[in-house]
Amino acid sequence: MSEDKAAKKNRRFLTAWSILNLIGWIVGLCFVFLIQLNLEYDYKFSAQKTLLTWLPWGVGIGMFQWFKLRRLGVNLIVWAFVTALGFSILVTLYFWVLNFDSFDYWEYNIPDWIIGTGLVMTIPIGGAIIGGLQSVVLRKHISRLGLWIKACSLGLLPPVIVAPIAFLAKSLLLNILYSAELYTLVDMRWFLFLGFLIVISTAGISILTGDILLKQTNINSITITAG
Repeated sequence: MSEDKAAKKNRRFLTAWSILNLIGWIVGLCFVFLIQLNLEYDYKFSAQKTLLTWLPWGVGIGMFQWFKLRRLGVNLIVWAFVTALGFSILVTLYFWVLNFDSFDYWEYNIPDWIIGTGLVMTIPIGGAIIGGLQSVVLRKHISRLGLWIKACSLGLLPPVIVAPIAFLAKSLLLNILYSAELYTLVDMRWFLFLGFLIVISTAGISILTGDILLKQTNINSITITAG
């Protein structure tokens, strides 16, 4: 196969891998949202409740990732489980740290910068946990598993970097929307912001993990034999 054809084939794989990841994130988060709507609100943090209610997020991601990973003979149920567990642990860690800003801990007067730093740290740590769990399944296919763990950790960092900048620019954007009389977009600003974070998150982790799949495996040249 010529270099041009190989490059085009790799680009098609990365595009498909990124789209599948994005769909998985959206589907998974929709299920979590539906679950949260039917649960009674409780301001007290519960690790067990958070872990369980956020499992559908990772299940959605794992299921859509499997459409490509099945070429390697990866088991759907196992992959969906480790992915769901990893993402649930990430969210649980995040809300556990966020809980230190609640009324229950006001007497300790914890500085905001410490809590903010802790929240930022949960993202790469959670990403590493996701990558570590997934690497157990991929150990027969990827020789350098540390790269996969690193990719999952670093792939989730773009929103951490971009979100504060975007949040600071929101006043300017709102003024533009008001001037253009785009009031519908103003009302949808938080949904648009969330969508923006989802897109850059999935793009970051998809590009890094997809590159590893292309370089460490022959996933792009295998005929599907596993269901």
